[in-house]
Amino acid sequence: MNTLDLLLHPVRMRILQTLMPDRELTVQEISEHLSDIPPATLYRHVKKLKEGGVIEPRSHQQIRGTVESRYGITSSAFQGDNAAFNQLPAEEHLRYFSIFLSFLQAEFGRYLTQPERDFEKDGIGYRYTSVYLSEDEFNDWLEEYRALMRRAMAFPPASHRMKRTLAHIFLSEKE
Repeated sequence: MNTLDLLLHPVRMRILQTLMPDRELTVQEISEHLSDIPPATLYRHVKKLKEGGVIEPRSHQQIRGTVESRYGITSSAFQGDNAAFNQLPAEEHLRYFSIFLSFLQAEFGRYLTQPERDFEKDGIGYRYTSVYLSEDEFNDWLEEYRALMRRAMAFPPASHRMKRTLAHIFLSEKE
């Protein structure tokens, strides 16, 4: 299984989101965050991520005769081969993009099933806009965006914080 197929599975994407940015959790703790996923399914996908080198056990603890591992994302998990990625046929890119979009749709669907939701209060929205930037202007903007993302991802989960899924898609069009 190639890395993109491994990463772009809806259950595995949710496991990785739960472990981001640098959390270390047991499968039981992951299960508490993803309670809609059956335990056998969760264990199967954790195993695939481990075998694929995307997550790794960071520590082990003996619990009632069994060893429980705490998993974290490997430092090389998202460092794919950009040259190979660029060489993928258009059909493959569209397939992966569709998987990505279906993941977002499922996340949004989970939000919509909440009994009490308030788009404005919860900061929920989706926007589409175009901007005109030179290559340098875009690169400057992108570096600022990445700095903001790094800062936001550094906050650990806490009872006063709400998980917020931020997705970005950048497209360019030569006119």
